[in-house]
Amino acid sequence: MRFAQWLRKEYLFPVRVPVYLAPSATLRASDGTTNAAIFFGPYSPLEEPYIRMATGDYSDVLESAGSAENAAIEYLESLAHELVHYWQWVKTGQASEEGVDEVAEYIVGEYGASMGRVLVGPEGTTTKKPSAELLSVIECWRRS
Repeated sequence: MRFAQWLRKEYLFPVRVPVYLAPSATLRASDGTTNAAIFFGPYSPLEEPYIRMATGDYSDVLESAGSAENAAIEYLESLAHELVHYWQWVKTGQASEEGVDEVAEYIVGEYGASMGRVLVGPEGTTTKKPSAELLSVIECWRRS
């Protein structure tokens, strides 16, 4: 996946974080909620964090997104969202939802810009720059 290669080139991953794709439409989190993607940040340093993403809802995502490119952008933003939680967890041991969507959209926008494209999902542009406070979550993990 080109996005994953780009991420590894642009960002540091101080703790290995595998991404598992599930064929189901949703995933059940440890708190019982259902989600399209989940980041697991363990309490023990002996356990490995991971990200799980549901992919069994592709036909629904495609229909609501309006095009295959928009559907792909939605999945990229979902992965970026969980990666922001990963970087929060690495930095603080906790994850928060505050500003995560905005930062995830920005990451996907930066990916598009690296290819000379403006990636626009069904909800609008992914290139708006979040506040410096929100960006501080990921800037310390940037390679460049």
